[in-house]
Amino acid sequence: MAYSSALASSDRQRCLSLRPWLTALCFSLAFAMFAGCGDDEAKPAEETPPPLGAVDSFVAAPCWFGDLSSKTSRQIECGYVTVPQKRGVEGSPLISIAVVRSKALYAPEQTKAPIFFLQGGPGAELIGSVPTLVERIPHLFGADRDLIFLDQRGVGRSWPRLTCRRETAAECRDRLLREGIDATAFNSVENAADVDAIRRAFGYPKMALFGSSYGTLLAQHVMRDFPSLIESAILDSVVPLGTNFITEGGTSESSALRTLLAECARDSLCRAQYPDLEARFLRTYTNLREQPLQIALDLDPKKEGRETRVEIDGDVFASLIFDVLLFTGQIELIPRTIATFERRASEGSDPEFVRDRLAQVLSFSQGQSDAISDGTYFAVLCAEFGPFSGADTNLSGAYPELADYFRLSPDSIGQSCAEWGLPVLPETQRQTLQSDIPTLLFCGQVDPRTPTPFCSKVAAGLRNATNVWVPNQAHGVLLSTTCTDDMLRRFLRDPAAPVDLSCLQGPSFDFPQARLAKPTRSPEAFRPLLRRPESRLFP
Repeated sequence: MAYSSALASSDRQRCLSLRPWLTALCFSLAFAMFAGCGDDEAKPAEETPPPLGAVDSFVAAPCWFGDLSSKTSRQIECGYVTVPQKRGVEGSPLISIAVVRSKALYAPEQTKAPIFFLQGGPGAELIGSVPTLVERIPHLFGADRDLIFLDQRGVGRSWPRLTCRRETAAECRDRLLREGIDATAFNSVENAADVDAIRRAFGYPKMALFGSSYGTLLAQHVMRDFPSLIESAILDSVVPLGTNFITEGGTSESSALRTLLAECARDSLCRAQYPDLEARFLRTYTNLREQPLQIALDLDPKKEGRETRVEIDGDVFASLIFDVLLFTGQIELIPRTIATFERRASEGSDPEFVRDRLAQVLSFSQGQSDAISDGTYFAVLCAEFGPFSGADTNLSGAYPELADYFRLSPDSIGQSCAEWGLPVLPETQRQTLQSDIPTLLFCGQVDPRTPTPFCSKVAAGLRNATNVWVPNQAHGVLLSTTCTDDMLRRFLRDPAAPVDLSCLQGPSFDFPQARLAKPTRSPEAFRPLLRRPESRLFP
């Protein structure tokens, strides 16, 4: 169930078959897009338990990063909030939730409700990116609000951290039990109660929520369980309660790719340079399934001569395409990527582009392995969605040629859930949220993970919601356009006022001129990427 990175391998060359593990549906957020990547100033997670306080109290601790006075004029406070591992169970052990508070610049009597930032994943840490976040996002959220960043239970600098060590799901579960960790206590309902515990620990009468990706699902749990305490909510890249995004992957990914390729066909330059692109994508997928490529990658320039050989079959190729769709700044590369693989890079056609693309993906994987708590990932997802398998995959509207590929993640993650054997949350906690809380929802029109129908499904139960479909955007909308950023600022100033959508414009891609971004190797880069956290990615 755990994964280990080939990037750390001592082998001079390894031939890696990436099938089927590079079909990940690990959503890690949007906050990574805010931060660009994590910050090298942040220290790694503690290896020993932090001090405990009374239940629902804050215990101050040294910050996990250096002095941030050069990045922000705000006062930064770090520490832990002590909570029961499992509420309602007498004698339950206490655990620690790591928290960073960036204080408002105004006097307390002049401040508005604090904003709680809810990370994606599930299982992705957030505090590692605080040094960059406090520099980049306060202009969006105002100087009159405290900003609260937390690592959810079982994640990052919170204690304990649910990490599996080259184990099967059952082996990991059993070891955690021997260590006194009850995996049934690590779910969205307990996460929501932790958010309220932090609110009470700091003495806030109310709070505002900002969630992205899985964080939007968590926000809905908070809104349901603590409705009178929520001033407003902003949901970016929305996951509906009761909707298994894993089994919906085929429909979501196919729809996003069709939308993008249709835009290429409407663009005269893209159409001329990359004609008939959808048919070429499907043909390339089939050809690579029958005859995979092997490409040598130098994944670490500091270690000369340490190449890794990667096998690219049809499923890995599809993973590359669909996961590039996650990044708004990268999606214009998709036509070139399809054309390059069609010409078969092993025969000398644009090999540098292919090698750079694969190196970038696998470098993200190296960083993600440290930033995701895989035990938490499964504890949360399995409780949220219950037992499922590839047979439950929704193929309505999906490319029929890729049906087997779309069943890979549901099969693998579903099998891990079966091994965990965790109880599913009650049906009442997985129903569509009904709420009057003012809510602003954002969905990108080419998002392959949280498509626009997800936004609509959540908005249907929210009586004071504005549902914003953002053209030309993928996963994680905010900080992508001045239009959506302005919407957010105006919404926070007056959540009851109508949201002006007039600044939204249709897609305007620049396909042929797209260039590959510089690869990122930060150990904190917890962007969505091509990885299956439930598998031994590099056995």
